[in-house]
Amino acid sequence: MRIWKEMGCPVCRRQWESGPSPPEIAVSIARQASLHRCNTCGAYWEETQRFATIIDEVEARVWFPDAFAQE
Repeated sequence: MRIWKEMGCPVCRRQWESGPSPPEIAVSIARQASLHRCNTCGAYWEETQRFATIIDEVEARVWFPDAFAQE
């Protein structure tokens, strides 16, 4: 399990803690999750009904292909 203080950057962690969250860039109905990306550090965050955690770009591309369709 990842340690909260090591996820993303202080800016995006603060956004999750106090809102609003980093910008949403895609939604996956199958995963019941949304993908967010920090404008400061570029970290990808997957938000589910229970929590938000960082994921790497490879996972983001697999689970949220629409977010990368316009590249």
